Amino acid sequence: MSAMRTSLTEPFALTRRARESFADWFQQEVRVSCLSVSRAAELGEVPDMIVVRDAGELPPTAAGAMAGALAGPAMVAVATALASRAHRPIDLPGLIGQLARVPAPWARPAAWALLVIAGAVLGSLFALVTRRLRHFAPMIVFGTITSFAGWTVVHALALPRIAPWLARMLPYGPMVLASVVFGALLALQVPIRTRRFA
Repeated sequence: MSAMRTSLTEPFALTRRARESFADWFQQEVRVSCLSVSRAAELGEVPDMIVVRDAGELPPTAAGAMAGALAGPAMVAVATALASRAHRPIDLPGLIGQLARVPAPWARPAAWALLVIAGAVLGSLFALVTRRLRHFAPMIVFGTITSFAGWTVVHALALPRIAPWLARMLPYGPMVLASVVFGALLALQVPIRTRRFA
């Protein structure tokens, strides 16, 4: 009977240990490696820690903010161009300026400035989440899938409840393709941060 009790409780103990170690992984402090990754590979020494930022690299949030500052305006420019090609022209910078209640002469410049700021904030948050991902190709895949899913949720669930008129005005196809471009450009944080593509 005691052997049966041990065998029944053992899987739960393993699950509990796995959950605790998974939580500990997220609570680790950011550590800077004194040994570069490429030098460690040459010497055959693999650091016994997850390298978040190598010596001399930018912090992930700063690199993400730089990539996001480029990705925000690029998304709106691509969406505007694709919407006009789809015969549904829309002036997105002008619309953003109107929604921000900026006077007419300054609406478009203010919209581009807001896009740079919003892109930088989103880029730094994305970099904070993906700070342990140091390879360019997986970052592109993750960024494009995340931005595609994010814009689909915004367009299908959030906008119809918050601003139905805006959901009807924005064409889904051009906007979702532009969001994929946004996600791909967010991946530029890797070469900005590490100064290499691998």
